[in-house]
Amino acid sequence: MACTMTVGLILALAGLCRAVGSMLDLSSAETAGLFAGSTTNAPALQAASDALTTGDPVVAYSLVYPAAVTATLVMMALVMGRRLPLPAKHE
Repeated sequence: MACTMTVGLILALAGLCRAVGSMLDLSSAETAGLFAGSTTNAPALQAASDALTTGDPVVAYSLVYPAAVTATLVMMALVMGRRLPLPAKHE
């Protein structure tokens, strides 16, 4: 069950990246970087860089990666039902 859900989520994300790439008129290299960054997957970025003959997926990766990491942390905090500890001066 978990494997099926994981594959489904990855395929949905790939479709979403392709749709966003089409809407923003991104090249295939930029779309590959968008997918690799949204999954925070550096090996996927390297594979895309090796497979592509034109374009640079690194720019899209570097733009999307921080947002993906932040979203992952926020979602994990929500799923776990805990607040992230803040320094006393920020509470």
